[in-house]
Amino acid sequence: MASSSLTTPVMKEGECRNWAELPSELMSDILRRLDSTDILENAQKVCTSWSSSLRSLRISNCYPITTDGLTKAIVNLPSLEELDVSYYELSGKCLKVVGQSLPNLKTLKLNCHELSCPRHVSDDDALAIAETMPGLRFLQLHGNLLSDIGLNAILDNCPNLEHLDLRRCLNVNIVGDLEKRCLERIKVLRRPRDSTDDFPYYAYA
Repeated sequence: MASSSLTTPVMKEGECRNWAELPSELMSDILRRLDSTDILENAQKVCTSWSSSLRSLRISNCYPITTDGLTKAIVNLPSLEELDVSYYELSGKCLKVVGQSLPNLKTLKLNCHELSCPRHVSDDDALAIAETMPGLRFLQLHGNLLSDIGLNAILDNCPNLEHLDLRRCLNVNIVGDLEKRCLERIKVLRRPRDSTDDFPYYAYA
């Protein structure tokens, strides 16, 4: 019986693989196996088309990456729809750059912890979110310092927002007209004093 075998083409010395020719499904699978630092610092250098394939990025508690480095990297990820930068120091200016660079952003997680977070989201930061991220559907701001002013700005400018987590945002007072707005607009509302038992970040905050 004749035998058959599969052969793999041998690359010649000095020949480089064109990573851009990989199927998008395979590229996405490769990116899922990399940690955040590898994606931001190395993957984009290997193939710029990887940047356009990335839809979700979580870099919470990722202190080796500087704020400037993070901002510059995110500018090159225009297809991002989900971004988690919890416990990370991002100024209102950086948030504006992020929002302006990610037109498809639907989910933002920018959580803080009273003891471990280097910087908390203020009303200025909430205004930056409101001005540049109108497509948000899911916003998680656990443990931050925004007030009713910042929350109203977000409600004014993010018409598609459906899920809002404000647990431990103790400067927000959801009563009266503000409560009415939230209940009319938001499908899932986590209030400042709601239980945090199901909050995943406390495991490593």
